[in-house]
Amino acid sequence: MKPQLLVIVGPTASGKSSLGEALALAYDGEIISADSRQVYRGLDLGSGKERLKVPQRLIDIKDPEERFTVMEWCDRARQEIDELLAAGRLPIIVGGTGLYVSALLDGYDFAPEGDVKLKESLAAMSTAELVAELKQTNAPALEGLDTRNHRYLERAVEKTRLGWRAPTTSEPLYDALVLLADWPRPELYARIDRRLDDRLRQGLLGEVQGLIKDGVSADWLKRLGLEYRYLTDYLEGRYKSLNEAVERLKFATHHFARRQLIWWRRRSAQMVPQADVKTAKKLVEKWRRVGI
Repeated sequence: MKPQLLVIVGPTASGKSSLGEALALAYDGEIISADSRQVYRGLDLGSGKERLKVPQRLIDIKDPEERFTVMEWCDRARQEIDELLAAGRLPIIVGGTGLYVSALLDGYDFAPEGDVKLKESLAAMSTAELVAELKQTNAPALEGLDTRNHRYLERAVEKTRLGWRAPTTSEPLYDALVLLADWPRPELYARIDRRLDDRLRQGLLGEVQGLIKDGVSADWLKRLGLEYRYLTDYLEGRYKSLNEAVERLKFATHHFARRQLIWWRRRSAQMVPQADVKTAKKLVEKWRRVGI
């Protein structure tokens, strides 16, 4: 029998972390973060890090601008999962980076890394240029990909130039239950807006200013997307006011959340309306009984 792995996914501001915390407390589990920005130290408010009552792994493991790939995340996540399983605890993957979770669950065989010159040339290309190249050379790679995330596009083009044409998969390693924290669109958008307003009051703009003051590249911050891109653009004078930047950021986050929902609804995720803990527990208990 394959080891059981609980996975909680969903769009930004959908309550994934709170649901993960409740289930970890109920089933003696620990959380493994599947968030491409939470791995970096100092990216706190913008990446949505939360203090929980249960341990969280794969958070704050890299310095800003340090290279970190989906392949490395998968390797480290498997190590954490094995450690938790050996201790008799339930591993719970929580995160919104669909590429990370899909790569882990589907057992991706990764394409080889390109050389430094290739990476530098791709980093210098615009988002539009990268998208155009993928449309010509490997259009299926764009399906479900966040086309506003420069790093994801760079890697997709890099793999394509190295001969990769589609995710090659091996036998999945885990018996995984995937729970999708789902909300009606109007409620989800309201949650996104409230959370952003709260984080701005807590000092999100100051976090971005501090990162730049500490020498973190503005271009690197922009490539992280969403909060870091729009607030860095504001600090560089690209918006007339902070209010304009925030309104544009809210709209972009709504769009990103729609893409996240589309991504996960295509998979065999079990819907958990409004991230309801009772509903989630019923699904988990049924799954654990079947897997015994």
